[in-house]
Amino acid sequence: MRTWRVGTISMGLLLIFLGVFLVLAQWFEWKAAYAMSGWWPLILVVLGIEIIVYLSRSKQEHPTVKYDLFSIFFIGFIGLVAIGFASFQAAGLLDKFHDWANVEVQTFDLPTVDMALDKNIKRVVVDAGVIPLTIETGTANEFSVFGTYQTAVLHGKAPIEKTEDFLFAERNGDTLFVVLKPMPEAWQPFDSQRIWKATMIVPDNVQLDIKTDGEPIEVHARTMNNDWTIENASEVNVKLAGDLDVQIHAEKVADLDESDGWEAAAGTEEDSYFQSGKRQFGKGTHVMKIMNASIIAVSESK
Repeated sequence: MRTWRVGTISMGLLLIFLGVFLVLAQWFEWKAAYAMSGWWPLILVVLGIEIIVYLSRSKQEHPTVKYDLFSIFFIGFIGLVAIGFASFQAAGLLDKFHDWANVEVQTFDLPTVDMALDKNIKRVVVDAGVIPLTIETGTANEFSVFGTYQTAVLHGKAPIEKTEDFLFAERNGDTLFVVLKPMPEAWQPFDSQRIWKATMIVPDNVQLDIKTDGEPIEVHARTMNNDWTIENASEVNVKLAGDLDVQIHAEKVADLDESDGWEAAAGTEEDSYFQSGKRQFGKGTHVMKIMNASIIAVSESK
């Protein structure tokens, strides 16, 4: 005669329920994790009913409950998993995991910035932050920013939808201050690289001061009728029109090769890690000062 051990029937019913539930979840596109977090108390109900039935049917005067330990362990394991799902759901983590599983990398257009500058603006100060920039000079008295960016997004929603999301501009006297904001981001378990391709056009007759947090800067100077300063860029790539009258002054640059036409500044030690020097194009009327960069590359179009 077979011995009835409490837990065996409960495990059988549990396996049947799980199998039916998973099949229905495939058919009706249910979110299994959400549903499992809600039905786990039924495990305790089924196990309790089995104990009561066992005791009521026992013919012993003082019945002793005998347990199927493997079945009890299996039921407990499934119960713990379901409780874990319930805890994650209560904390909002299930929604987060679902969002992270649906992250997509997309490329968006930056909102175009077009600002007419009056003749009283003599200086533009740009804090580029963590955004690499291409700087172009223009003959019109206008300040413009445009380009694209690539990032991971949820539900296809662009993190930058209007100018105020990435750029702040304020005029003070004869100076226009511009700050480029970092891209809005939410924590996610996997790092997502953000790729910027932003171009800024500035009038050629204003003084330009650019600071960046170690990002590359590329300069396309077709005309230049004032002085520039570029500070803290990782690398600076300067492309000059062939008829410009410009001096490029490099201060505290890690890689400066005299064979490229650089003239070492007075007082610079040959074995010093940081170098200073200058290069002159044409008459050298205007000065482009580049400070605290790792590499400077200069080319001249013919």
